[in-house]
Amino acid sequence: MQVFIRKLFQIIFFQKIFSFLPNKEEYLNVPVSVQHPGINFNSPSNKSKMIKTNFLKCIAITFTACTLLVACDKDDDPVPGKATKLVFNWKITNITTPKVGQPNSDSTLLKACMSDDIVKFTTAAFDFQDGTTKCDSTIFNYAKGTWAYKVASDSIQLFSVAPAKYTSWKVLTLNDSILLVRYMDSANPAKKILKTISFKH
Repeated sequence: MQVFIRKLFQIIFFQKIFSFLPNKEEYLNVPVSVQHPGINFNSPSNKSKMIKTNFLKCIAITFTACTLLVACDKDDDPVPGKATKLVFNWKITNITTPKVGQPNSDSTLLKACMSDDIVKFTTAAFDFQDGTTKCDSTIFNYAKGTWAYKVASDSIQLFSVAPAKYTSWKVLTLNDSILLVRYMDSANPAKKILKTISFKH
């Protein structure tokens, strides 16, 4: 869709440019009937002003067009920068949460049933699949949906469907083989839990 809009914009842009470019006849003779009293459009100085005005309009349109086309090109890339490393099938290696009363120590929430879970990321969607051995979804949210990478906060924005839910994962580590994220799990609004999840592939 963005490619179509960009092509359409290019067509309109060039049509606009050519509309401002004068024909040779325009500056050779301007009929007296369209001249303003007291202004000689056929004088060299006024012809020069007309050419300069149209030339400046062309420059302004060209600058605006270049800016918009660059912005469109950036928007066409659904996965910015290092987020391309996210597009894999991941395995959960650990899920931890701070111990009550001991914030510097962690408790693991990982269960044996999670060993065959697959966390899939494509360029626009995700699918968190519970394996053959079913697990409690309150520990890890098995869902499908779309995602986006928010560069400003270095976070993965997850938009789940069925049930609809929004989650933001703060990225701590993301490289060719490891993904480490942290987020506030609010499955139970009365008891929010800070979780850190590590993945590998």
